[in-house]
Amino acid sequence: MSLTTWRKEFYPTFAQDATSENAIEHSIRKWVGLRSENLQKHNVTTNGSSLHDGANSLWIDASTCALCVVYYDHSERTVSACSRCPLFRVRGNVACDKARPEEKPNREPYFLFTALRDPEPMIDWLKAAAELETKTTVDPDWDARPDHEARIPTEDQDEARRYERRG
Repeated sequence: MSLTTWRKEFYPTFAQDATSENAIEHSIRKWVGLRSENLQKHNVTTNGSSLHDGANSLWIDASTCALCVVYYDHSERTVSACSRCPLFRVRGNVACDKARPEEKPNREPYFLFTALRDPEPMIDWLKAAAELETKTTVDPDWDARPDHEARIPTEDQDEARRYERRG
């Protein structure tokens, strides 16, 4: 097993080949692959934002993120460059590498993976973004409804999940 076998299972197509129709699914698949059991199964390790198997490496960054490739506006030099991204929208117009106002510092999902090797917050946010995309396709006013906030991950859920894994 190796990074090659990991890629076949969790990153079979490049982010550059993603479309708006499959970008969230592509991202969820990649981030599920970043769970420790999946990395171990393929003898892959992480070092910050990169994956290694001893011979090969893969960066986990905007270049391998289907959402960034599809939605990022390179002509924009501010946080609004992410404004078309479903993950940005579901996070209350906050990028995945920035803290939301109600989050403690260093609690943004990208940081939690790169610093703590925890992909679960990103997976939760991606699933919330997928739900938002599904709901807004069917009902364009869905994201204006207050009840959708209940499905957005909270810091308490993050802490509970970390405690379960340690136990």
